Amino acid sequence: MDAICRKMLVSLLLWLSMPIMAAEKAVTPAQASPVNAGQVLQLLTALLGIVALIVIMAWLVRRSGRININTRKDFRILGMIPMGARERIVLMQLGEQQLLIGVSQQGGIRTLHVLDKNIEFDPGAGGTGFQDKLKSLLDRRRS
Repeated sequence: MDAICRKMLVSLLLWLSMPIMAAEKAVTPAQASPVNAGQVLQLLTALLGIVALIVIMAWLVRRSGRININTRKDFRILGMIPMGARERIVLMQLGEQQLLIGVSQQGGIRTLHVLDKNIEFDPGAGGTGFQDKLKSLLDRRRS
């Protein structure tokens, strides 16, 4: 009786597994992999494009200099004028003192002038206010 139960159980399991074995035989090699080489290439190209976009955007933000990441209250860059491709004049505030700094790739960073009287201007008014005040400061210094 025990042998008959075993035979029936094995027969039942084989009978239940027949659709699974038939499905495995019907699968072609192209259907075996849910992802093909074209999809992987497309995914990698999209990922590379997104990374390149992030790098380009970071470079543009850094190059424009419009975003000030400085969170210190005692050190601020008040304005900047480009003098050439890689040279600029920067007006910065360090505590209560304002400094006019020259920045270039060859000469590094140099203090051009320490202002005796602080220049007051509205940073939201645009770049021409700083440029006009810098020109008048330089003209006063020359005369």
